[in-house]
Amino acid sequence: MKLTAQMIFDECARHVINQGEPAMNGSTCKYLSDKGTSCALGGPLRAAGLYAPEMDRFNASVAGLLNGDEDSEPRKKPGYIMLRAALKAWGVQDDDLDLVNSIQAAHDCAEHAHGSDVFLGDFKGRMRRAAAKFNLSTYVLDGEHVPA
Repeated sequence: MKLTAQMIFDECARHVINQGEPAMNGSTCKYLSDKGTSCALGGPLRAAGLYAPEMDRFNASVAGLLNGDEDSEPRKKPGYIMLRAALKAWGVQDDDLDLVNSIQAAHDCAEHAHGSDVFLGDFKGRMRRAAAKFNLSTYVLDGEHVPA
């Protein structure tokens, strides 16, 4: 099933808001952290049974999928191959990779050092900017625990 851009945005935002904190090992963002937290993409991929440890092991990013051609490094590495397959199996089409990259950046670039309240505020601000860029609704960002 192809996910709409709004569905992708809502599911990723809902996951991070309900989790309440970033997914990090030390100062490095992860799809799945040692604590069991998941990033904005890692949560939905994990829930769908599509998370692969290679995505973390090889530091695969959506930005990496968007840069270069199919034969370029690091896109031939297993982590990138697994990430692309997971996104497609989840229902993300290539035309939504820019959105998914913005969502991943919202998690990875949000302020992590000053506690969960600061993180969530910064994450939501970054997600609002992504929503404006892709003409999406931000209703999902307005509640503390947002039901599916």
